[in-house]
Amino acid sequence: MLKYVVLVSLALVLSVSGALGLSRDADTAASSPLAVVPGANATGAEAVAALEEQVRRVPADHRAWADLGLAYFNRAGVTFEQDLYAKADAAIERSLEILPQGNVAALANGSAISASHHDFVAALEQADAALAIAPYDPIALGIRVDALTQLGKYRQQLVAVRTADRRQPGVGTASRYSYAVELRGDLDRARALLMSGTDSTNRTDLAHLLSHAADLDRRQGRLEAAEVKLDRALKAVPDDRNTLVGLALLDTARGDLESAVARWQKVVAATPLPELYIELGETLEALGRAEEAQRAYDDSLAAVRTLEEGGGNIDLELALFLADHGSAAEALPLAEAEWARSKGIHAADGMAWALHVNGRDREALRFARLATRLDTQEPSLWAHRGIIESALGLTDPARAHLRKSVAMDPGESPWQRAQAQSALKKLPSR
Repeated sequence: MLKYVVLVSLALVLSVSGALGLSRDADTAASSPLAVVPGANATGAEAVAALEEQVRRVPADHRAWADLGLAYFNRAGVTFEQDLYAKADAAIERSLEILPQGNVAALANGSAISASHHDFVAALEQADAALAIAPYDPIALGIRVDALTQLGKYRQQLVAVRTADRRQPGVGTASRYSYAVELRGDLDRARALLMSGTDSTNRTDLAHLLSHAADLDRRQGRLEAAEVKLDRALKAVPDDRNTLVGLALLDTARGDLESAVARWQKVVAATPLPELYIELGETLEALGRAEEAQRAYDDSLAAVRTLEEGGGNIDLELALFLADHGSAAEALPLAEAEWARSKGIHAADGMAWALHVNGRDREALRFARLATRLDTQEPSLWAHRGIIESALGLTDPARAHLRKSVAMDPGESPWQRAQAQSALKKLPSR
């Protein structure tokens, strides 16, 4: 689950790495207020300040309003100031009021924000509308891939990522191409695609690519190679969140759970996201530190409330958490709500697991098969399928799928791994 969350976040970051007037075209870039702000980027306070000044000076600048919306959105992802999400929506709306037709910036930037809210249908519609006007728009090309991915339209996803690669090759496209291949189980090719972009001079891009390539190394048991990449990533961007997450998972893979806990504590102190608190809690629980684990779970729920107040959508993550550590009855409607928005493999997995913990295993199996239909190499998908098959008395496929799960990714949450191992041991002998 953590892998899915991190990759979706990365996809959104890379979607906008060329935004805010930095790469659409030469004329627009030259007129952008960011063009004269040294070091300005899509998540920086300088970007927000420059764009706020621009709309004060030129209130009818539709492009500046659209870019301000995206700048607010990206800044919220860094500072966790929830009021910035409402400001982002309002700025996009203002841009469309000024220029309701042919407003590529508002459509493309709005598509990124819609995707972050898990409104993937709207994100796809906005991206398509932007591309109908500007076929080479980098944000719209990227978000179109992301929306198709989350809607479970995987054949169209592959066509879309190839189109993006032809029109806008670069770090964002390479990352999406890698994820498309990874979803289909080819981790070697996925890693090669990521590493193809590491000659980038942009330190932030380099850290993203290296940390995710290291993730693939670790999942294949290549722990030394993973460590080398993570060290390079940390030199590029000290305290990069994805790199610190990778180091915590690497500690777990090596069996050093105490060190993993220390790293998770550092991560959540800087980035208080629910899924990161869950990783901390499950690692503590594996160490027998139940009271500390419960505090981490409580912190996770508090982080959920904070995100919801800002308009965030984490129904899938919350559904899986409640299915494992909370209320089965509360998990199911959340999973159903996410399935209504997204037909991707992770939404299918959420449905499968929520149905299972509510005793509805026959229905759950259909979703578990959907979740594993691409042969994605994520242990939780196969563990959930195996446990559901075991509950239905399908011993042979349950054994095969549980074995497949425990053979994957030594950095998987030790609590989750223990559940799969326990289920495997309980299967009747042949």
